[in-house]
Amino acid sequence: MANRLFFLLLLGVATTGCSESGTKLVQMSGVATFDGKPVPALELRFYPIRGGRPASAITNGLGEFRVAFMQGKYGMLPGEQKVQIRYLDPTATNPRQMPAPYNKIIQKYGDLKRTELTLTIKEDQANYELQLD
Repeated sequence: MANRLFFLLLLGVATTGCSESGTKLVQMSGVATFDGKPVPALELRFYPIRGGRPASAITNGLGEFRVAFMQGKYGMLPGEQKVQIRYLDPTATNPRQMPAPYNKIIQKYGDLKRTELTLTIKEDQANYELQLD
């Protein structure tokens, strides 16, 4: 009986997990552009300035993205976010050897400590354009 109670208690803790309980997520999607053209194959990471769990997205062939907070849960924390961008070609590790415009984008926004790209996520706005030029 004690083992069964312990298992149920452990199962309850495991299913609760480390969620941001009580925090409302803002549904967010958009398009990433460079010189007015969509940019596919980017990984976008959004780090809340005030702290909290980051969110991420991947741009499709049209540069469109939808932000995921965690597996199966879409959206992100509201407020100011610092944005880091990575190119999704695993063979391209040096930004200087990446094709344009990826080389310029990654040099400017690829390092979390140096990126100056920020975005303020508002609860009443769900669609954004990330202009990366």
